[in-house]
Order: sequence, then structure tokens, then C-alpha cells
Amino acid sequence: MNTPRFLLALAVLAAAGPSHSLTAGIVTTTADSGAGSLRAAISTAGNAEVITFALTLNGATITLTSGQLIISGLEVTIDASSLPSGLSISGNNAFRVFGITGASDVTLRRVAIRGGRSVDQNGGGVLMAEGTFRMFDCVVSNCFATYNGGGVFLGFGVVATFDRCRIVGNTASNLGFGGGIFVGGAAAPMISNCVIAGNSNPLGGGLSLLNSSPSILNCTIQGNSGGGMYCSTSSAPHIENSLLWGNI
Repeated sequence: MNTPRFLLALAVLAAAGPSHSLTAGIVTTTADSGAGSLRAAISTAGNAEVITFALTLNGATITLTSGQLIISGLEVTIDASSLPSGLSISGNNAFRVFGITGASDVTLRRVAIRGGRSVDQNGGGVLMAEGTFRMFDCVVSNCFATYNGGGVFLGFGVVATFDRCRIVGNTASNLGFGGGIFVGGAAAPMISNCVIAGNSNPLGGGLSLLNSSPSILNCTIQGNSGGGMYCSTSSAPHIENSLLWGNI
């Protein structure tokens, strides 16, 4: 009896396994590099791809051992929202966690960025040089930069959104500005429902604004050393329904 051609075709597909495009965006290991790693997923991602995480990584930490994660000229979403306890990425107190350049469009969901370090540079946790940047339900904590933005650095012209995020315990040295977030003339970032606390820098422990006018809605800016917010040049933030207290 002859086997129908469509069954033969199905058998060939099954033997070949899933296509690259179906698996490239799924992170399955906490390894810094190699198959199934976040670094590999970023390097093979196409525009508008969503990188997700296997459920076995719930609450896990990816520790960087070979340098920062670089995103350049790419539209990509890194989404750990399917993990009840999210996912952490540690710079191991040795590397910046994300370096984003080249007019990228990057969205992070339910990702904790910890222990990033940027010596003689900006952005200990995240450096967003140009493009569009969004963070939802994320944490940036215990990161350090010698210059601007111990936690997050937003370059001139960046369009940024932070919602339901915690920016805590980050430091920029007295050579720069902005322990938690540095906003360098960015296109009026939206910061809503966030906690910015326990960050440190002499000129803006929580935030430092250079010619920028963000909207800060429903936020708590508390316990930062060097002030809750430092505004320079023509900065004019819009602050609504927010608490600024206990800053030094």
C-alpha cells in the first residue's frame, strides 16, 4: 500500500525538528552564553521578536561572565512576565547589564537588573544611548557607574517609559550625575507607579535631569542620598500624585 504524499511530507518535517524561528526566542538556560542562553537569543533575534523564558527559569538568575548584553539597531522585547517570580540578570559587579545603541526599540518586562557595574562610563545597569526604551514591572538595583546614571542612563532624544518599576540602591560617583536614573535631554520620559529609593549621587540621588521634562505620576521618591531629584538647565518635570520624602 502506497503512503499518501502528505503523510510523507509530515514525516520529513517531524524528522527535521522545529524550525529555527520557533525556538530562537526562548531562553532555556541561565548560562551566560551558548545554546538556549539569553545572549544567544539576542544575537539571533530578528526585528520585532519577543524573547521569552522557559518556566524552569522562574525566579532564576542569569549571571554575566563575559561582558554586557549588547543590543544594537534592533526592535526586541525581553519578556519574563510568564514567570511568577520573574527573572534576574546580574552584572556580577563586573559588567554593565544592558548596553543599547543604534536607534534600538527595546522593551523589558518583569526583569530584575542587579549588580551592574560601569567603570569610567555611564549607565551601570542600563545604558540606553538612542531610540525607544520601555520597562514594565522591572527592578534595577545595586548598580554602579563612575559617571552618569548608576542604575539607568538615558541619552539625548531617547523616548522612555517606566511603569511599576523599582529603581533602588544604585550609585553614581561624584564624577557624574544621577544615582538612580540620569535623563539627558530625553524626549519627556513617562515614569509612573514607580519607587525610586535608596540611590546615591551628590547631584540627584534619585534622578538627575539635564534639559529634560519627564512626567512623574503616582511615584515614591524616598531615602535617596544627594536629593530626590536634581534639575539642571531648562528641566521642568511634571509631578503628580507622588511622594518625595526623606531624601538627603
